[in-house]
Amino acid sequence: MRSPHETERRPFTAWLLAATLLPVWLACAESTPVQPLGPVGPVESPSGPPPALVDQIYLADADGTIRGRLAEGSRPSWSPDGRRIAFHRDGHVRVIGADGSNEVELAVGKWPTWSPDGDRIAFANPDGIHVMNADGTAARVLMAPDLYRLHDWDDIAMLAWSPDGSLIAYQQVNWESPDKIFLMTADGSSRRALTSTIGIRYAESDPAWSPDGSKIIYWSFGYGIGTIGQSGGEATSTIYMSFPDIAYNSRPAWSPDGRTITFNTSRRPSSITTISPSGGSMKVLIQDAFNATWSPDGKRLAFVRMHER
Repeated sequence: MRSPHETERRPFTAWLLAATLLPVWLACAESTPVQPLGPVGPVESPSGPPPALVDQIYLADADGTIRGRLAEGSRPSWSPDGRRIAFHRDGHVRVIGADGSNEVELAVGKWPTWSPDGDRIAFANPDGIHVMNADGTAARVLMAPDLYRLHDWDDIAMLAWSPDGSLIAYQQVNWESPDKIFLMTADGSSRRALTSTIGIRYAESDPAWSPDGSKIIYWSFGYGIGTIGQSGGEATSTIYMSFPDIAYNSRPAWSPDGRTITFNTSRRPSSITTISPSGGSMKVLIQDAFNATWSPDGKRLAFVRMHER
């Protein structure tokens, strides 16, 4: 079974090739030792092939000052109290203290997202979408694969719990149709598509909630980085740029005060870039980095770089 973060490995149909471009997949891929972000060594060297590179989670101040490496892993997600970070590595959900202490493995899965009260973590694995206590106990299925899987290789990715705790957004990864963002209630019921747009020009990825929970920001082939109310309707373009600046896996994220959006640029190496939600000028915050997520107090960022293991 292909894991949900390995979307670049499946044989994409023409719509996704047009939407993402092969260099973009490779630039933004996670946990895949093939042509990752940043400069890489030669294909061969006198001592043999170059070493494999892996995702490493780092911390930085809100102004982009890097504070150091936290752990090997991908897709960091802050706990609501800012003391812990959930992430995935080697097909397992893990949690570590924001000070680098007490790393623990909790469950088989990926894409962890905290409930707003900090008591639970939702995640996905081949058996569906799950929720568990923050210590890894009492895991249960919220949505079984038969509700979304049309083929053995279809998957769920990029979960995001709403600030009021009522909804979970996620990306549905399909074989024959564009990836779409869906919403479900936190108990796993009432599944619905976020947008009504369908067809070749409307592939979607990377949902993230506004601080007040009224809107969702996401990447769209039709809108660039688009913003839409949680009830759906017509999206607006926060940023629309030609490839390869913004593309699949841009992972936009709101700062807790709602004044800033971070996203991945898709040039190689990728950078974490900021912009106002209303648009305007962009600023590179951290070079050779991707997948930033804000601490609840807005003072820190967790992000990912690729380095030798």
